[in-house]
Amino acid sequence: MGDSLFRNYIASVKNVIEPTKKDIVSIVLFGSMVNKRAVRSPSTDVDLLVVVSDLCSSSKFIKIKGSLLRIENEFFSRFRKDEASFFSTGLQGATGMFVNIFVCRFSDVKDRKFSKVFNTNPIISSLLAPKNSVWISILKKHKIIFGKNIFQEWETSPRIYSSDLIKSFIMNWLLSLGALIFFPIHKQIKKFSMEAMKWSLFTWGNFNNLPETQLNQIVAQFINNASMIECRALREFLMLREKREITNYFPFLAWIFVFKIHYSLFKKY
Repeated sequence: MGDSLFRNYIASVKNVIEPTKKDIVSIVLFGSMVNKRAVRSPSTDVDLLVVVSDLCSSSKFIKIKGSLLRIENEFFSRFRKDEASFFSTGLQGATGMFVNIFVCRFSDVKDRKFSKVFNTNPIISSLLAPKNSVWISILKKHKIIFGKNIFQEWETSPRIYSSDLIKSFIMNWLLSLGALIFFPIHKQIKKFSMEAMKWSLFTWGNFNNLPETQLNQIVAQFINNASMIECRALREFLMLREKREITNYFPFLAWIFVFKIHYSLFKKY
């Protein structure tokens, strides 16, 4: 997303909530767009968390959420006209991937209710989401653009456990396997291969206590001891994020990469 489009998007979100801002506790920008150098990356989404007061009525909450989702659709639908399919749409709804704006109640964030905050399938979230690893990634890289710092309300900080590693492996390996299977039918499925590699790298960074949160910095650390096939997968991963042409082997390379990076963590931990 370009710099001007990014500013217009944030301004539009703020304009939408202006009439009801007394019901908004916080707006949090997280992910790659926190770093201004990432704004020029065409594949970068804008991750916003809009936290609504618990005192806000259900009808008003639904209205606020609907208005914000319309803003997201207005700004991002043009980039995704060729990406709609039963497989990809279902995955996005279940996992929250490639969704740019999340609307939840303040108590949902305070209690770290993952499926409520990110509007994901609660069963899939419970079984497969490496929740603490995701929370840590957000804590490492976020910016409060309106209201209070909601993360200060947490009584304890999230800690990463072996269960997060297991869930990360299962989720990202299945995601990359599904993308590999469906790639011959629907080429845009390769974006899920990219997402599986991205979150695998975040997991690797979190388990190794890296302070870096930019993918390029994590890749630079990982590549020091990477195998030839891992380096090949990383090159194509970075090219895909830059919207450059990649080979048809990428989904296969991503599938192997997800397995190998988690295997290295299992051996270490």
